[in-house]
Amino acid sequence: MKKIFHLKNWLHLFFTASSHLIIATSFRFFLLLTSITLISSIDLSFAEEMTKNDVKSSPPPLDLQVSLIDSTTLDDDNAYIGFFIGSGKVDNKHTDIEGFANWGHPNSSVDYDETQPVMGVLIGKKVRINGMPLRFELDGVFGNMSTSTNQLDPQALDETAKSDISWILTARTGFEHQLGPATLFANGGLAIARISNSVTDVDFGPGRYLQEDPDDSFSDNSIHIGWVIGAGTEIPLSKNNKARLLRNDEGWFLRLEGSYIDLGENTYEVNHSGNNKCGPEGPRKPCLYRIENKGSLIRLAIIKRFSL
Repeated sequence: MKKIFHLKNWLHLFFTASSHLIIATSFRFFLLLTSITLISSIDLSFAEEMTKNDVKSSPPPLDLQVSLIDSTTLDDDNAYIGFFIGSGKVDNKHTDIEGFANWGHPNSSVDYDETQPVMGVLIGKKVRINGMPLRFELDGVFGNMSTSTNQLDPQALDETAKSDISWILTARTGFEHQLGPATLFANGGLAIARISNSVTDVDFGPGRYLQEDPDDSFSDNSIHIGWVIGAGTEIPLSKNNKARLLRNDEGWFLRLEGSYIDLGENTYEVNHSGNNKCGPEGPRKPCLYRIENKGSLIRLAIIKRFSL
């Protein structure tokens, strides 16, 4: 199969190995940038004012001390790690650009989706910059997420499109807001996944036995890069956790969240030999299909916060 503008096999292997390094390096960069920003953002105006008025022995009011801490330092429980289970939905769209499968109907499309159980791990870090609570997070989603359809040719039903997602890695950044004992958050960032897309055409061969027609089929297994957005809430499981500051207290949290993932689109060829027309009035040449890979996740996680 010839994929339009397809990457060579060695590039697929390179991206597989390098994606882990890219995400890890990005996370370290986020932490370094945050540290520099925090140091540069320390407000010394209060200390200068105290010196001018010779009241060094009088400490600032308690509420002002908390305000200064919130705006310039990290939470004591600023790192976290977790395990999650949930459901992952593969939500694809297949477009017959030239009307080859759905004969004579160019740009006809078929949506196909399915939901499968997933599991994975996540790790993150929480910071405050000028009083704004932010978080940086990495996660890996694993499971047999797949979907298929035989509606490419709605009359003959002899062509089946299938997509399988082996894993998804994401690197996200976002913000949070305290609401009573719960923490609300929203985030977004980079998504990387290994996806297998294929179309299998079945025809009658010698002896009238059904068999795959390789000329009108393709299979591609490659790395896809896209984006992710999500939102959710966390609640403390430990009675010792304070709802407001959550400082000096390492505890367990329960998280529920949802995410939307867009992994882009790819164009593929069938009718490789060009022995058939790409539609009643089309030329005899390889014909084009376009597949859009999207999905969503709903997951329940157990989170452990700790100092770092």
